[in-house]
Amino acid sequence: MKKCFTLLELLIVIIIIGILAVIAAPQFFKTADRAKEAKAKDIVSQIGRIATTYRAVYGSFPTASGGSVIGVNMEGQAPGANNNDAEVTVPASDPDYTFSVSGGYVNANKQGSGSHRNVSLNLQNGQMTIQ
Repeated sequence: MKKCFTLLELLIVIIIIGILAVIAAPQFFKTADRAKEAKAKDIVSQIGRIATTYRAVYGSFPTASGGSVIGVNMEGQAPGANNNDAEVTVPASDPDYTFSVSGGYVNANKQGSGSHRNVSLNLQNGQMTIQ
């Protein structure tokens, strides 16, 4: 006699797999959103370090948007393409965030879908907020 799976047994297995997928999918998407936020926090921190150095050298915080380079020449000379001791490029084309530096804040504003949140760094007190 031949041993085979019955249609009922196959349907039960498919239903169990479906239930497990429904339970696991939200956790996967939360993990992806947390990774997006962590990446934005890292970029905001990098920009914040250079912006704070910029203020120490030039006396004011820089203003920059996507694609801009914030450069610092430690001798106090004007920042330029070839004489920066430290610099960072504000990302121009990130699928999850738009970055800007203005008014003593570094901001990563959410774009696109997902539950990742906006990230802001206050350069005056070093406090990072996520909203």
